[in-house]
Amino acid sequence: MARQYRLTSAVRMTNRLMVLSITYGAINWVRNARKAGIVNLRRGRHVETVRVAEVGPREGAPVIREYVRCGSISRPYFDVGLDSPIEAYEAEAPRHPVFWIVGTSAPDDQRLP
Repeated sequence: MARQYRLTSAVRMTNRLMVLSITYGAINWVRNARKAGIVNLRRGRHVETVRVAEVGPREGAPVIREYVRCGSISRPYFDVGLDSPIEAYEAEAPRHPVFWIVGTSAPDDQRLP
């Protein structure tokens, strides 16, 4: 049985693609997502299994910048400021993974318990 984790993350719509970004770095949840390529997202009672693909620093930097700008409660976890150049966010990206949500459901044999 897969272990379930609760974490603070952001799911945002960017250019009509859903993005999942992680504030706390490469925690167990991130390692599992990297390996399995699927995660369960839960909001209230609704749970959805989605396929994810991690993006590199160049693609993740604008997402992290937007997250820092909108999420004042999470700013202390980032070593960039509101006015930092995009290159600073690219340097920050390896510590704060960003995943594209590439599919809204996984095949039945890959659904997480």
